[in-house]
Amino acid sequence: MQADTIHRTLFENERLVLGELWCPPESRCWHGLISVSAAPHVIFPRTPVTIRQLGREPVVCGRNHVLFFNPGQRFFRSLRSRDGDRSYYVELAPELMFNLAALTSFPFAFGPCDPTVFLLQ
Repeated sequence: MQADTIHRTLFENERLVLGELWCPPESRCWHGLISVSAAPHVIFPRTPVTIRQLGREPVVCGRNHVLFFNPGQRFFRSLRSRDGDRSYYVELAPELMFNLAALTSFPFAFGPCDPTVFLLQ
C-alpha cells in the first residue's frame, strides 16, 4: 500500500496557515507531477530533497534553503533521504503576500536559509 503525503496544521487564521508536511518514501508523490494549493507557499525543508518546479532547473535542497511556490505551482519531487520529505510550510493569503512584499507571485524558486532563520521556524 502506498502512503499519501501527510499534512498537519500547526496554526491557521484568515491570512496564513503554518503547517508540517511529511511525504514518506513509499508515497505516490515521488512518481509524478504534483502541485501546491491555490495559495503562495514558503517551504522550509527539514530533510534533503530534489525539487523541480516546471520551467525551472531542479534544486537539491535541505535545511539551508527556503523554497517559494506560486499558487498552483506544479513540480516534481525526487527522494534524497530514507526519511522522505519532511518540511514546514507557510501558506499565505495572496493579499498578505502583496502587503508584505508587494508581490503577486514569486520571481524565484528558492533562496538561502541561514541557521538563525531555520531555528526561528
